[in-house]
Amino acid sequence: MGRRVSSKSPQDKLERITRLQTAIASLETYKNFFEGQGELAPSGVWVARYQVRQPQKAYW
Repeated sequence: MGRRVSSKSPQDKLERITRLQTAIASLETYKNFFEGQGELAPSGVWVARYQVRQPQKAYW
C-alpha cells in the first residue's frame, strides 16, 4: 500500500478549518447554556442508550 496523497487545495483546507471552528463555537454555546441551567452530571459520567423489549412493548 502506498501513501495516499491529499488532493485537497489550500482553499478546501481553509473551509474545513472554518467549519470546525464554527462547530466548536456552537458546542461552546451549548455548553454555556447547559452550565447556566444548574447542576450537571459529575465528570466521568457516561450516558448509555439501550432498549428493553417485552412482549408487545419496547422501552428506551
